[in-house]
Amino acid sequence: MTYTELSDSDLVAGYNKGNVGCFNEIYNRYWAILYRHALRMLHDEYASQDVVQETFHSLIRHGNIQETIPLRLLLYTTIRNRIINDYRRGKVREKYLASLRTHTPVADCTDNQVRERELQRLIETEISRLPERMRLTFELSRKQHFDYKTIAEQTRTSTETVRKQIHNAIRILRTKLSYF
Repeated sequence: MTYTELSDSDLVAGYNKGNVGCFNEIYNRYWAILYRHALRMLHDEYASQDVVQETFHSLIRHGNIQETIPLRLLLYTTIRNRIINDYRRGKVREKYLASLRTHTPVADCTDNQVRERELQRLIETEISRLPERMRLTFELSRKQHFDYKTIAEQTRTSTETVRKQIHNAIRILRTKLSYF
């Protein structure tokens, strides 16, 4: 009689007596079924493979399989519990990382805010130093979000002049603020 012809309870009894062939048959018989079950729950091929491998590894570590519980039920329950435990560990990990994010970057956040305010102040200073018409054109474009045509109508210039003034203003500001 080959291992494939044995019932689950006979395979479990043989495995509990130390027969490696019985374990191999259990593995071959249930690996694909458990993998599909885990895949339905996890929607991740690699995580599903890991869960199934860990399940069989835990059987080896324990050495014996309870003969009072049907093998199929034991394996499905083990897979489900392992997935639930992994999910819980992941949630705990996410909470921990979230708490680190809320506590750790306070100094960085404050430092970034100070730098941002300083940069904003320097930008405003450099904008105020632009020639009057160029400054007005630039502010209408960047602060009021007007298009070239609207700016040209308000300043009574051509759209090409508006485009050149904005281009020149950006070039000047880039040069003055290049160290940032």
